[in-house]
Amino acid sequence: MMKLRHDVDMVGFLQMADKCSGEVFYLSPEGDRLNLKSQLSKMLFLAICTSRQREALQQGDISCEAEEDHRLLMPYLAEAE
Repeated sequence: MMKLRHDVDMVGFLQMADKCSGEVFYLSPEGDRLNLKSQLSKMLFLAICTSRQREALQQGDISCEAEEDHRLLMPYLAEAE
């Protein structure tokens, strides 16, 4: 699991998530799990992005089912701390 970059292009990130072969999830600190290949989950994710809670996005994690998908999303993910 990785964190999103602070300066991430959300539209580009979601477009790349669509190209992934497996499922891609955003895992919130509260335990919510949004499948970023689902249109409804994308709408919720983007609502968070445009709200005052955007900082909360960096507290959550991005998880990929397939290792090759993780490599596709690397430009949008922060380096491990």
